[in-house]
Amino acid sequence: MKRIPFGFLAEDLGGGGTAGGADDFKGPYKLKLLKKEGDIVAKGDVIGVVEIEKATVEIAAPFSGMVVALEFKDGDEWNYSGKRRSFPFGTIIDPHVGSIDTEEVVEGLAEGNTEVALPELHSGHAQGVQTVSSVPSQSGGFFSPPSADGTRIRATPEARQRARKEGVSLEHVIGTGPSGVIQAGDIRSLERRESAPRRPESWVGDEVADYSREETIETSERRKEIARMMEASARIPAFGDMLTDVDVTVLVEFRERYKAFFKNVLGSALRYDHVILFLAVRLLSTPRFSALNGYWEEASEEVRHLIHVNAGIAVQAVRADGTPDDLVVPVVHGAEKLSFLDFIFVVEEKIRRTETRRLGRDDIRNLSFTFNNTGRLGGDAPASAIPATRTSTGAIRPTSMILNMTRIRKGDLGRFYTNLAFRFDHRLCDGSLPTAFVSALKDFLEAQKRPDDFLKLFNVDFAM
Repeated sequence: MKRIPFGFLAEDLGGGGTAGGADDFKGPYKLKLLKKEGDIVAKGDVIGVVEIEKATVEIAAPFSGMVVALEFKDGDEWNYSGKRRSFPFGTIIDPHVGSIDTEEVVEGLAEGNTEVALPELHSGHAQGVQTVSSVPSQSGGFFSPPSADGTRIRATPEARQRARKEGVSLEHVIGTGPSGVIQAGDIRSLERRESAPRRPESWVGDEVADYSREETIETSERRKEIARMMEASARIPAFGDMLTDVDVTVLVEFRERYKAFFKNVLGSALRYDHVILFLAVRLLSTPRFSALNGYWEEASEEVRHLIHVNAGIAVQAVRADGTPDDLVVPVVHGAEKLSFLDFIFVVEEKIRRTETRRLGRDDIRNLSFTFNNTGRLGGDAPASAIPATRTSTGAIRPTSMILNMTRIRKGDLGRFYTNLAFRFDHRLCDGSLPTAFVSALKDFLEAQKRPDDFLKLFNVDFAM
């Protein structure tokens, strides 16, 4: 049995153990622990995380085994000690977070093969916390809490959900289902019989004297970073708006005809986002529209042109329980250099890493412009803020524009349409250049007369 330390690895932060992103990783960062002492983990399991800007940095188990020591409690702040410790599996940024006992063969951990000895346990490690989980019923739901006499009330999941919603105590409901099980209809029947407002048993309203009381909700670092970017975005004093209607009938046919092909080649479905964003990138990489691939430098009052097109796509992050989280904009750097198939792969990989909370800081920096498919939410004419971004040094700067695609709707004669809503920083140029940009994008989409024309446009070999 070997005792192996674990913690944040410099290699995971883009520093290769010596420089780069790891040099900026200093803290203090609030540590969220996902495992406790005594838990069995597999190699690669996430033991803890911290949030930095809009990114999440994870601590992964270096080997399979048992968590035997935690040097921090859940919610403690982690601060860089100024030292690093090298191991065959990576370079731990000190202080380490805990240790694992493993029976795996750990090559290179013999005496003299590492820069430092394995860390010793110190007093102040977190104690294990026992948790109690709900017990599932045979019907796949969960039993209600016991009644006053200690017996359990039998109810369907739908009934319990409705009772919670309406503030109904199941103790006062007569079940009409098999063996007296309470059903959703029994709750509705009770509501009809007791139409007068009912004061819940937990009522404390009469006891509340100060209605001005408030408290601070714990806010994640990612939410704070988004707020900073929104504040910076709101400071853009002049912007222009455009809205144009686009016939996307052939694009709809193209997506439908070749969705199986793209799924087979890339493992992901072809989306309208891929096509419109790819065309926008190609237009911005031309000399005619390159002025839109930049930003206004406020200090020097100059237009700064970006050599590469760094395209961002707005993605809804997801919490561990599957509910929606913050809207994040991962960046496809150097997008103008990618083929259509490579572009789709990178976009989908960025989306996957956003949804699984595995983005690094570099994944959301040095943005040129943003694409947002608000049509997924049923939007028709959104007026989005032009996002700000951080540079490689961490400074905040503006971006040039945001391009929104609204929902696709069916019009006359079976044709399909969408709106492209466009907002740009008017300090960069007059309105004629953005107007020409949107018109060129519309022309590209409408000029393709057959679905196969898109394959030719993107130089995709269907026989591959």
